[in-house]
Amino acid sequence: MLEITLYAFTVMYTPGPVNLIGLNSGLRSRLLSSLPFFTGVGLAMFAWFTILGLAGQALVPELIVPYLALAGGLYTIYLATQIIRSDITDGDLHTSEEKPLTFASGFLIQFLNPKGMLVVVPISAVMFPAAHIVGVELITAAAGIAIGAGLAPALYCLIGNLVGARVQSAKFFKAANLTLGALLAVVGVAILYEYFWLKVI
Repeated sequence: MLEITLYAFTVMYTPGPVNLIGLNSGLRSRLLSSLPFFTGVGLAMFAWFTILGLAGQALVPELIVPYLALAGGLYTIYLATQIIRSDITDGDLHTSEEKPLTFASGFLIQFLNPKGMLVVVPISAVMFPAAHIVGVELITAAAGIAIGAGLAPALYCLIGNLVGARVQSAKFFKAANLTLGALLAVVGVAILYEYFWLKVI
């Protein structure tokens, strides 16, 4: 079980689209209002583990991943443009006027995130069977990993919140939006290229 935990932690807590969105939300002091987003992320991971874990080899994840990557990459680029286009002035700092991240957006981006599939497929197809994790144990293990998945962007959000609370300049937040939005766009393009273009085209 230790190798499963280490593998999941390593993949889920490195920078990716979900964690970058969490960081951006934290910079804007949206920690509490982003809780539904984090919950959606966790539930998406739980759904994938349950589906693939219980279905076993009845599904062929290799055939599904490129098309999830296509949708996920495009959705990531869309979110990047929303971050880049959002504007902030000194009077707006740390107010609640900005639309908070939603449960649906968290579920959707994680469900379509190929990085999430890097966690799900090896664990559900190889590690769970090797460790004889089935039935109720599988559901329990999936729930534990899902909680970890939801906590990953929450941790990034907390870090962003600590940094953002010490900055009172709209220019900083504009620069942060441009930087994080650009990084998110790069991640989206990389997802499209690596997981869709190279596999399908």
